[in-house]
Amino acid sequence: MSNRRASIVVGITSVAIIGVLFGMRFLPAPTPRVYVAAANVCLSEQSAPRVEASAAYVLDIERGEVLYRKQETGQLPLASLTKIMTVLVASEMLDGAARVTITKEALATEGDSGLYAGEIWGAQDLIDYTLITSSNDGAHALALASGQSDQSGGFVNAMNAKARSLGLAQTYFLNDTGLDVSTTTSGAYGSARDVAMLVTHVYRSVASVFDASSQKRRVFTSVSGFTHDATHTSAVTGTLSGEVVAKTGFTDLSGGNLAVVAEPILGRPIAIAVLGSSKIGRDRDVSALYAYAKSVLKRSILCEASL
Repeated sequence: MSNRRASIVVGITSVAIIGVLFGMRFLPAPTPRVYVAAANVCLSEQSAPRVEASAAYVLDIERGEVLYRKQETGQLPLASLTKIMTVLVASEMLDGAARVTITKEALATEGDSGLYAGEIWGAQDLIDYTLITSSNDGAHALALASGQSDQSGGFVNAMNAKARSLGLAQTYFLNDTGLDVSTTTSGAYGSARDVAMLVTHVYRSVASVFDASSQKRRVFTSVSGFTHDATHTSAVTGTLSGEVVAKTGFTDLSGGNLAVVAEPILGRPIAIAVLGSSKIGRDRDVSALYAYAKSVLKRSILCEASL
């Protein structure tokens, strides 16, 4: 190395050493943008959405944390959310491969979902059809086929016993469909928290039984050879990522109800229940709560990672 080059190297080295010793900075340090952004997000408050529903509840199933609550313990009419329990209890009494006959008694319930007297269905297909279309006839047929005497209230008693075993303190059933018993009495009552806990149990224990509940459309062919087109009663169903359970409810007394289990972020399923909204409002409410829950979960993950 030439004497001139050696002098330059020594000079640069000396300046660098002096800079370190005396705290001199020759180049600006890079700004940790990710951490600054995370800090801003974690320190800011997140506004919860306003919902039309009288009551609502959102649960982070994985951690058991409540993400949103509004009058969550108030006892309100459940309407066809009742059919979640109907299907749950019927699935415990009937093998999925069993056959169910649609009796005239089953067709005597309010509403016509297109089933025929004497028509035979596979039990799981009838469960799927009932969940998608919210068929009162299908629900009652499943209850009658369970082997519990309807006249003695056996099946409804079993539904109430199941509710107690799951700790659903505000929930009780008067029938297996949720149809209003009169102009002042609903066929079932419960809270938004209870409904969220019920669908959480379904998700954890018997999700496969409820697979069809989140399907937008499906064509069924009964064992008797009759074809039935089924369209879900919720407009939001099929639009939520990781959706595995979805059930609607609506009567004059209840207004619009909707319960879902979905997974806005992989590995973080949530349960959402809204009661006392409207037919259109229940979908809007669930969509807003889903988006809010997704944002809260993202924020939680980001803030934990930045610690």
